[in-house]
Amino acid sequence: MIHSDTALVPDGARRFFQSIPTNQKNLHWMTTENHIAFYDQQEVVEEAAVKATTWLKQTLSRN
Repeated sequence: MIHSDTALVPDGARRFFQSIPTNQKNLHWMTTENHIAFYDQQEVVEEAAVKATTWLKQTLSRN
């Protein structure tokens, strides 16, 4: 999961992450100006994409 304090409902995101019933999970907390940064700020989008891609490759290669 990728989120930030300035994205929508950060406490809800933390609660949701904690409720996922597996150890194969990762929470990457970013610093952003607002929620929209995940859609239109190139550096934010790239960081999130790299983190997600890395996690998926590592997780899928274990199975």
